[in-house]
Amino acid sequence: MNTITTAYTSGNNFYKSTGIPATSASQTSDQQEKEEPVTSTGGVRVSLSTEVAEARTREFMGLAPTGPLKLGDFETAADTQEEIVQSKLAAAVKKLGIDEKQKMSLTLDSENNIIISESFSGKADLLEELNSDDEFGLAFRQMSANREILNFTENLTTQSSSLANYMNTDSDWDSILSVARKYEEIKAAGNSLNTLVRLSKMENPYTYVYDSSSESD
Repeated sequence: MNTITTAYTSGNNFYKSTGIPATSASQTSDQQEKEEPVTSTGGVRVSLSTEVAEARTREFMGLAPTGPLKLGDFETAADTQEEIVQSKLAAAVKKLGIDEKQKMSLTLDSENNIIISESFSGKADLLEELNSDDEFGLAFRQMSANREILNFTENLTTQSSSLANYMNTDSDWDSILSVARKYEEIKAAGNSLNTLVRLSKMENPYTYVYDSSSESD
């Protein structure tokens, strides 16, 4: 069985390209790790090694493919990707003649398409423009994944640091034990980054809020 040593990009399908389903609450860590490393090319079944699979995920997220990762790396990547999202979204709004003061909340639906919560004139045309732009789509999915990890780890750290306080109160033990389960799931995973992305998306789905006033900051 061959091993792929090169990565590829897919602007319209970031989560699925990394082997991370759009909605994965019903999928176990074992299922995720078994399914993620396998792909098919021209009818030939190809297996990705754990190291190559994780390197590919890193590249999809705009991170260094190898070496240690710090939270600052996720933040730096997300900030860079947000600049692309902000710039291209502003250009699309101007091109379509949409009110530049219109605030928008962008996120991904269950099929990894970009959606906008607010209703306004020109919304359908804007969504078509954004979802057909591979560069925008990739930057948005990268930014979302990185922001979700940052938010998830912040919440997990807060819960963990408060564990002693939880144990001295009448708190919910299911919540306490869930912290340990999440930690063990990430630690035990063969491709821990994919597991972290999956848990982060499941528990902290990211919404990007566009405000034209930030363009002048």
